[in-house]
Amino acid sequence: MNKSKTLKSDFFRIEWHKVLPSTNDLLKERAQLGESAGTVIVAEQQTKGRGRYDRHFYSPSKGLYFSVLLRPNGVKASDSGRYTAMAAVAVARSMEELGLLPEIKWVNDVMLGGKKVCGILSEGAVNAEGELDYVVIGIGINVVKPKGGFAPEIAGLATAVFDRGTKRKVKRVLYSVLNNLEELYDAPNEIVCDEYRMRSLKKGREIEVIEGRCQGIATVLGITDDYKLVVLQDGNTY
Repeated sequence: MNKSKTLKSDFFRIEWHKVLPSTNDLLKERAQLGESAGTVIVAEQQTKGRGRYDRHFYSPSKGLYFSVLLRPNGVKASDSGRYTAMAAVAVARSMEELGLLPEIKWVNDVMLGGKKVCGILSEGAVNAEGELDYVVIGIGINVVKPKGGFAPEIAGLATAVFDRGTKRKVKRVLYSVLNNLEELYDAPNEIVCDEYRMRSLKKGREIEVIEGRCQGIATVLGITDDYKLVVLQDGNTY
């Protein structure tokens, strides 16, 4: 991981905080006021961290919680799924640099040994032409196990990159993810999608579907080029 001790370019500008309610909420406010692309807001703890569907995101002290502001040019709102996938691949790559074997759980979780080590939440705004004005990508990584262990309700579901560590390790993980994210930001979608599929743990597995036309247990067939899940149920593909 030596190559990730620093950022490879000056595209990202990092702002570090000990505690924030939510890095995503703060950066969205700044984006709406005209903040330029490349701003990264980091917190070691969040008091009001959020996941998908506005669920609470456990954000204890000494973690790595950060949001990245991007302003894609000419990207349709319907293509916004790329940014969550891109972040998941960036995090997975960074863990592979450490010799770990991460997997991506569709749509926004990175797993180690079947347990969640990272969650991602992408949020944005659309302009009058139906294109993305900005995207804020929120990434929460359990770099070090919290003192006293994880909260009882998630102790069997969550894991960390390191059993113990220092702020230096946290920074190295941050720099590594940002370097990978910058590389993927300029990459064609097919490269991002291929890497996402390669690390996906869902293919061939049975899952419970609770949205859309398909309801109940279905078998995962794959992931489309716009990052939607394709499933098989009772001989029908959805």
